[in-house]
Amino acid sequence: MIAKIEGLLPKDYYYRTQRELLLIAIDEFKNRFKDYELIITRFEKKHGELTLPVTIKFYLDNYARLLKTLGYCNQ
Repeated sequence: MIAKIEGLLPKDYYYRTQRELLLIAIDEFKNRFKDYELIITRFEKKHGELTLPVTIKFYLDNYARLLKTLGYCNQ
């Protein structure tokens, strides 16, 4: 089970900081999805975890594509 979970992580997961991983994920999103407005605030530490609040604005007809891009849809 642990091996399956680790297989889902990026190859360099254990060698990068949380900040780097969050910024890489945002860059990957920007490369995959074009019609959007992305608002990123600043890094915050909440309950011992690093967070980066992100707001994504997009056209409603792109909703299924957005979900697929984010990995929540199996289409």
